[in-house]
Amino acid sequence: MDWVRIVNDIRQSGLTQVQIAQAAGCLQSTVSALSRGEHGGRVSFGVGAKLIDLWRERCAGGDSNAQPPQVTQAA
Repeated sequence: MDWVRIVNDIRQSGLTQVQIAQAAGCLQSTVSALSRGEHGGRVSFGVGAKLIDLWRERCAGGDSNAQPPQVTQAA
């Protein structure tokens, strides 16, 4: 998952880092680190699932089948 894009997309939808953290069940500092790409790309399953659900709700019009951004590998 591209957590930087996911978190920043959610932020652009109007939520603060604190609101995102509350919805995902993590600390605001975790959301901040994710948004800067400083979290090493590792997120617990529970937090990741909640962030993806929040992204689908806020950024994909509630489409439960929408695929969140993925990290692309350079060729």
